[in-house]
Order: sequence, then structure tokens, then C-alpha cells
Amino acid sequence: MEEQIHRWVKEDTIKVKLERGQRGTYGWEISYENTDDEKLIDRIERMDLTLRTKFAQSGEVEAKG
Repeated sequence: MEEQIHRWVKEDTIKVKLERGQRGTYGWEISYENTDDEKLIDRIERMDLTLRTKFAQSGEVEAKG
């Protein structure tokens, strides 16, 4: 009899809460779960850069936290 083992691998999940302020500026919160610290920091940095590129107007970004 052959035994089969199936594993469900949860892909990395990144969550972004994007808010537009009254003056038209954007702010966001980034949540990401990973046990590898370097991968965690790298992924958040890349997402932050992407959001700044798309939503920052003249370098105006509301800081959260």
C-alpha cells in the first residue's frame, strides 16, 4: 500500500491599510508575517517603496506609529 502525504503551504501574506487624509496625503500600515527576520524586513521595505512611488506627492507621506 502506498502512502501519500499532502502539505498545505501558506504563502506569505502581506496586508496594507491605505488611508487618504483630508489634505490629499496618503498614509499606510503594513503587516507581514514571517519567521525569517531578513525576509520580513526586505518584504516590508519593498512594499513601502512601492507605496511611496505610487502615492507620495512631493515626498509627503503621513507617518504612522
